[in-house]
Amino acid sequence: MVPVPFLRFGVALFFLLGCSLSAPVFSQAYFLDGAALRQALRTLNGSAGASWGAVGYVQAVADDMAHRRAMTDRIIAHPPQGTDLSSLRKAGQSTTSCVPPRATTEQLILVVLNWLDENPSTWTEPASILIARALIAGFPCSYL
Repeated sequence: MVPVPFLRFGVALFFLLGCSLSAPVFSQAYFLDGAALRQALRTLNGSAGASWGAVGYVQAVADDMAHRRAMTDRIIAHPPQGTDLSSLRKAGQSTTSCVPPRATTEQLILVVLNWLDENPSTWTEPASILIARALIAGFPCSYL
C-alpha cells in the first residue's frame, strides 16, 4: 500500500501536470512583435481578450523596468568600492525608464502606441524590447 502523503503528492502532481498540458503554449522566440502589439492595443475595447493580454504585456515590461531602476538607484546610492558611477549612470539612463508612480495604464499604453506609430520600421522586433524603448523615450531618467 502507498503511504498517504505520497498518494496525495502523486494526485497533486497529476493534477498540476494535467493543467499545464491543457494551457496554451507559445513556442516562438517571443510572445508578440511590434505589429501585433500595436494592433492589439489599438483594438482594445473591453471585449477583445488578446488586447487585454497586450495590456498585461505592457504592464509587465513597465514593472520589470521599475525593478531595474530600483536596483540601479540602490547601487548608485551605495556603490561598491571601485564602481565607475559615471558609466553606471549612463547605463541607467539608456536601460531604465522613470515612469511616475501615479502613471496610469492608459498613459503607458498611449506612450507605447505613439512610439510605435513614430517607429514603424521596428514593428518586426520583439514587443518587449519595443515597449522598453518606448518607455525609456517617454519617461526618461535623469541620473545626476
